[in-house]
Amino acid sequence: MKYTENHKLVDIIKDHYPLLPIISRFGIPSGFGDKTVRLVCKERDIDCPTFLAVLNYVANGDMRGVGQVSVRAMVKFLRSSHEYYKTFYFSYLRERLKNAINYNTDNKLSVLIIKFFDSYTAEVIHHLQYEDDVMFKYVDALTDGRRPAVPFDRLRHERQHADIDSTLSELINVIIKYYSDAGKANELNAVLFDIFSCDDDLKTHCRIEDNLFIPAVTILEKDSVQK
Repeated sequence: MKYTENHKLVDIIKDHYPLLPIISRFGIPSGFGDKTVRLVCKERDIDCPTFLAVLNYVANGDMRGVGQVSVRAMVKFLRSSHEYYKTFYFSYLRERLKNAINYNTDNKLSVLIIKFFDSYTAEVIHHLQYEDDVMFKYVDALTDGRRPAVPFDRLRHERQHADIDSTLSELINVIIKYYSDAGKANELNAVLFDIFSCDDDLKTHCRIEDNLFIPAVTILEKDSVQK
């Protein structure tokens, strides 16, 4: 299904619930009743074409909305997403993981598991911070009508692609293969599921950047050169 501004936002979530965190990072909390996408975006001062482009891409792989993406709106959304990971989600998962494995500094395996997790999150945060400090500031300058000296394409290729997949794989392997606690099996399985979900969410985030944000910036950059 292709979502439009006339769809009720609640119906979109019920149709594809993984969009819920995406919607939240646009600054839309729950409690919007039966309002349409158009009305919710108007009330929240959100660029509706950008919002729909992201929703349709995540839900259906539809990239036809890339030409309507507002770069300024995308930067705001991506910064909000980074803040979510850095200030809430990783620390939330860490505490849940520590509880599920009965973390104790005298237990070498539990220490190793948390060390792996901290290594994983540190690499991701390093990647996000580069985008916050370098790439997004470049785009801010571009949208303000200034021409940065270094082209965006070079910054994009210098972006830090942390080897987060292999780190996460090692973490999950260690937990599944070597950690055993029948008394907390349900808690541990729930945390593992959340870690897998986190990985999927981060991959989706990166695809949004690569397939919607970067093409939109490239279009903006070309337009600014022609003026």
